[in-house]
Amino acid sequence: MTWQATAIRKREPSGRGWLDAYGVGIIFNYRPKWNERGKTVATIFPESSTQSKLAEDVYNQNPVQDIIVEVLNGCGVPSLASKTTGFFRSKQFDVVKSGNANHQHYQFTLMIQRNEKFESLKKIADSFSIELSDTTHIKIIPDDALGVDVTVILGEDYTTFTELIDYISANSPITR
Repeated sequence: MTWQATAIRKREPSGRGWLDAYGVGIIFNYRPKWNERGKTVATIFPESSTQSKLAEDVYNQNPVQDIIVEVLNGCGVPSLASKTTGFFRSKQFDVVKSGNANHQHYQFTLMIQRNEKFESLKKIADSFSIELSDTTHIKIIPDDALGVDVTVILGEDYTTFTELIDYISANSPITR
C-alpha cells in the first residue's frame, strides 16, 4: 500500500458573509412598517414674519465693483492685511490676495496701479482719502502677470487713514 500525499487547499475568505449580512440589513431596514400603516406624516414650517431678500435685490443694493485688489502687510502689524481685506470687501472690492509684503519696513502705504484701469486706482485711493497726485502713496508700476488692478502695501502710516482705522476698531473682537 502506497500513501499519496494530498494537497490541502486553504479556503480564502471571500467576504461573502459580510455581504450577506449587509443585504439582510438593507432588506430589514426597508421592510414595510406594519405598525405605521395608514398614518399621515405632515411637515409643518414655522411662519415667517419677514420676506426673504432675493440675491438680485442684495446685489442691486451693494453691487460688486469690478476692481481686483492685492493687499500686502508691509509694516509688521499682525493681521493687518486680513483686516484691510475686510475693509475693502465691505466696499465691494474683489480682494484676491492678502498676505505679507517682501519686507516689513514700509514707512508709507503704497497703492500701485498694475494695469490700464486707472478708475480702479482712483476708487482705492478715495477709500483712503488719498489724492492721485500724491506720489508718496501712489505709484504706477504695470505688471499684468499679477492679475490684479491695484496692489496695496500697508506701511507704518496706516493709522492716518481714518476710515480704515474706524472699520478695524468696529470689527475687531473685544478681548477681556
